[in-house]
Amino acid sequence: MYLFVDTISNPCYLAVFDESRTIIDGLFWEGQRKEFDTLIETIDALLKKNNISYKQLSGICSITGPGSFTGTRVTTLVMNAIAYAFETRLYPLSVGDFFHLQKSPLPWITPITKKEVLLWTEDEPNNYILTELSWLEDGEYSSVTTVDLNMPKSTIRKAKNYAAVIAWITLDHPVIRMQSIYAKEPNITLKAQHAIF
Repeated sequence: MYLFVDTISNPCYLAVFDESRTIIDGLFWEGQRKEFDTLIETIDALLKKNNISYKQLSGICSITGPGSFTGTRVTTLVMNAIAYAFETRLYPLSVGDFFHLQKSPLPWITPITKKEVLLWTEDEPNNYILTELSWLEDGEYSSVTTVDLNMPKSTIRKAKNYAAVIAWITLDHPVIRMQSIYAKEPNITLKAQHAIF
């Protein structure tokens, strides 16, 4: 059995699938921006419902970004911890891979902030730009989540064909550790600590 994890989309999605790439069970949940609080318990519930233990997982496929700093970091941390504890193989996917595997019509977008999106104009999973929503041209866009384009002549196509993605995931080259893919450099500032003696 394999576990598929998507915390980039809203709602988030989990599935278990077998070696023939058949989805055994899947569920959507409102986990975005709550990954730390909900991801592990949601995985536990899905596995328990299907009488699957962590040791029975042959691999974990997870979308590792680009996405929010906290969300992608928490997800990859949990996947890496499960892989380490149970010697499970890891198969990372980027958001671009997710669009590509389901053959979503171009252009593709995914929101990063309230005013910014990542934009793909070619079927190249790792070739995207960060742009402001206000700079997008009118048209139809594929997206993994709801995007308020605020443009009357534009529409969003949902890109959530999980069965197609799972059917085409490459399971030949597992990685030892997943790496988060960030849309922007994390904005972390370290403040000097002053000791009082």
